[in-house]
Amino acid sequence: MGSLVEELRRREAAACGARAEADRLRSRIEELAEELARADEQVYRLVVAGRKSRGCWKSLPRSPPDDVWTAPRRSGR
Repeated sequence: MGSLVEELRRREAAACGARAEADRLRSRIEELAEELARADEQVYRLVVAGRKSRGCWKSLPRSPPDDVWTAPRRSGR
């Protein structure tokens, strides 16, 4: 009968360790889910910004006037 009690205690200890590991993994999953949500939001914002900038570039004339690409002159030189 003593060996059955010892086996039960061993299994309870193992279950306690497994429960702690499961809790740790759940916590890590929650952290990773939050990190993924932030990354998804950043990707979304970059996609929107990219679409807006492409729209701006499309509205520019094909060959810009020469003064657009020339550096501004500094006074006194």
